[in-house]
Amino acid sequence: MTPAEFQDTAIALLGSAVGWQSAVARRLGVETRTVRRWFASGKIPPWAEQRLAEITGRTDRAALPRDEWIIGDASSGREYVYHARPPRFLARVVTCNDQGLPDLNEAPADIVSGVV
Repeated sequence: MTPAEFQDTAIALLGSAVGWQSAVARRLGVETRTVRRWFASGKIPPWAEQRLAEITGRTDRAALPRDEWIIGDASSGREYVYHARPPRFLARVVTCNDQGLPDLNEAPADIVSGVV
């Protein structure tokens, strides 16, 4: 695992890039300066990689969903796209006219629930 992969995995696990080194150090049971030293040297210990994989569920194939993109239909007949990894979001698929504007038959965006 490269330092960039370690950082990406830690941020994805924690859901934030703010203070990721301190937070992942707590999860791994080491000092923050130890994580900084690993990152600076480019050498992540195999046990830390394994522990991070266990925490994120990468070693458990039963933990679903593992797909990054999930596309499906709702009972209303609308289509949705869900991005399952950070940044997570749900989007409704709409038909557009030649000018790139939503077709007149499309319902307006639901700005209350955040589905746009």
